[in-house]
Formats: sequence, C-alpha cells, structure tokens
Amino acid sequence: MKRISLLIALVFPGLFSIAQFVENAGQVQDENDQLRPEVLFTYQESNAFVFFEKDRVVFKFMEVHDDILKGLQPGSRLYDSLFMQMTYDYSRVDLEFENASNDLSLSTQNPQKH
Repeated sequence: MKRISLLIALVFPGLFSIAQFVENAGQVQDENDQLRPEVLFTYQESNAFVFFEKDRVVFKFMEVHDDILKGLQPGSRLYDSLFMQMTYDYSRVDLEFENASNDLSLSTQNPQKH
C-alpha cells in the first residue's frame, strides 16, 4: 500500500495534503446509488476522489461551475436557489494493474474511528 501511495503522490503531486483513507464498510455508492463492494478503500480531498480496488485505482476529479454564485451572499435566498443549479464536469482516470497477483492483500494500520 505504501508503494501505491507513493506512486499516486508522484503522479498527482498536491493530491494528498493530509491523507485519510477510509475503508469501505458498505457505504460506497456510484452515481446511480448502487453499492460498490469492489471498492476497498476511498480517499477524498476537495474535488478529487480516489477509489482503491483489488486490481485498480480509480481517480475521479470534479470541476464545479459556480459562476452563477459569484457576488452573492452565501445563505441568501437567491444564493440558495441558484446553488442547486450549479453544474459539474467529471473526469475519471483508471490505473489498472494487469496480471496482478491474486495474493495481494490490503490492510489498515492504526485504523481510526470516525
């Protein structure tokens, strides 16, 4: 896992400021609200998401188009009504480990409760 984290940090510098990996205990869903048990761990920071599976790492980046909110006071009626109209663009990059060993195991060290 340390090698994977190092690889990700080298490929996407700045992605990990305070890395916090969360083990999937049944909470990971896709955009269609389907559970994704193949995801073992997740990481999220701002507009970047990383999903760790047994034989791949999936990066999902989100760009928020919030131009309609410029100059508006958060919490105002107009801000709140326009907030739901914001649009997003998603980019996805899959890093697949072909012919990966079936003996691979991922484990946590010093897990923390949230």
